[in-house]
Parts: sequence; C-alpha cells; structure tokens
Amino acid sequence: MIKSVKRTSVDGIVNGVEVKNFVDNLSNQTKSQITLAGVSMALDIAILAVPGLGTTVTSQTLCSCSLLFGVGCIFAGTMVQHFGERMRSIDFAVYYLQKRTAVLVIITSIPTSFCVLSVTSSILGFFAGVASDFRPSTPLMIACFTTLGVVVGSLIILVIASYGPGLARIRPQ
Repeated sequence: MIKSVKRTSVDGIVNGVEVKNFVDNLSNQTKSQITLAGVSMALDIAILAVPGLGTTVTSQTLCSCSLLFGVGCIFAGTMVQHFGERMRSIDFAVYYLQKRTAVLVIITSIPTSFCVLSVTSSILGFFAGVASDFRPSTPLMIACFTTLGVVVGSLIILVIASYGPGLARIRPQ
C-alpha cells in the first residue's frame, strides 16, 4: 500500500495515471475484502448453528466478534470505496497524497484489518468449538481436517505464486 502511494507522486508532482491506477486497485481490493468478510460471516453463522459446535462460550465469543468485524469490514469498505472515488478529483488526491499520506494509509488499511480479524476469529471459533465439548465422529473429523489441509495448501500455493518468481523460482525450459 505504501509503495502504491509513493508511486502516485514524485517530487511533489502528482501523476494522474498513477492516481487512477491506485484508485482502481483500491476499489478492486476493497470489493474482494467485502466479499471475503461476507463469506466469513456466513461461516460464523454456520458454526453457531451446528448443535454442539457453537455452544461453547469461547466459540460463541470468537464467532460473535468475527461477525462484528465482518460488518465493520463491509461498512468500512463501502466508505473507503467512496473515499477512492473522491480521490479521482485531482485536488482531493493532491491534498491526501502530499499533506495527509499517513492518514491515507490508515484509512485504506481499515477494511483489510477488519477482514483479517474476521477470518481469523472465524477459524479460531471453529477450532474452539471442535476442541471442546463437541464430540464429532471420526469420519467427520477426518473430512474436516482433510478439507482444512486442502484449503491451507491451496492458500500457500496462491501466496507463493502471488509473489512471483521471487519465492517460486521458474526455471527456463
């Protein structure tokens, strides 16, 4: 985020093309975070609805906090998208890029923080429910942990691929 902000101006001169790219990227990123927060909220509701899984105090607390973070992400993301649209005005962009860069970085980071907290709380709420009084059958546990392994493995592959050849060395054929 900070690199994107720094690219928008050089020596106090704002580059309109870079501002447009920054705003477009911010909008796409915010939409993705809002979607992920919605999925996390659906997961929380599912955890709380399963008899025995969402009945522990820890699980209920984590899933409830996750729901609130998800709602916060949706509202903050909507406001950041509106803020991004205002950044298309060159005067507005110049003000934040030259005088309020730290504020800009904080404002645009709020939905990301809420989204990460929502997803993390959902996952911890699930584990808190499974690890305590909930006594699932062995096939259910195998299915859950296999699915979790597939998801985590896929995420690791995506993270490595998203950083490009720096982490995943591509060998010429």
